[in-house]
Amino acid sequence: MKTLSRLAYTLGTVILLFRTMATAPAADISWLGGNGSWDDPSMWSPAVVPGTTDTAIINSGTVTADNDLQIATLTFTGGTLAGGGQVTVTGTLNWTGGSMTGAGKTVLANTATASWTGAGDKWLNRNFDNLGTISFDAGRFVFQSAIFNNEGQMTVAHAAAIPSNGGANQFNNNGTLSLTSSGVVTFSGVPFNNSGTLNWPSGSLVLDGGGQNTTTINVPAGSY
Repeated sequence: MKTLSRLAYTLGTVILLFRTMATAPAADISWLGGNGSWDDPSMWSPAVVPGTTDTAIINSGTVTADNDLQIATLTFTGGTLAGGGQVTVTGTLNWTGGSMTGAGKTVLANTATASWTGAGDKWLNRNFDNLGTISFDAGRFVFQSAIFNNEGQMTVAHAAAIPSNGGANQFNNNGTLSLTSSGVVTFSGVPFNNSGTLNWPSGSLVLDGGGQNTTTINVPAGSY
């Protein structure tokens, strides 16, 4: 009987442990600055590598992600996200400034949303796939040897500048792109390729980088 009691106690402890691990709360984990690997816990505060349910906060320095990873929320206000791994955001991407660089890719999952705010440049020097929903509300979206694929939904809500800073670049709209500003949205040196839906009720669109269109675009009166 004692042996069975001890066995039952042990199994109960293990089950409780797994339940505790499964319900561990999400945490806000901040990069301390400087240059280092995403996988180095000593570069984060608290000293743990952000997990799939956490919020990673990057304000400065260079974070190198050479391995594929998933993160629930990425708050990116400055510094550089680099490396050869694929960084997939499954919840929310808050981008107010900073650079995404390297041979890897950033992916906004189809479950995710992004808020691009603030006057700072959003600098893209890598590939980016949007499968979710992006609201681009302020600042420039600067391309340097970058390919941006909009497979989901993206709204440009201000008179945005989307310039090239060199290299071969592409902005590919295969999803739905909505231009809701009454001002001028300018692609400067960045080819715009459209095979999706372009919602363009007002304002002006300047395509100064060429590109291709394979669908019908309804041009608002007075925009040409």
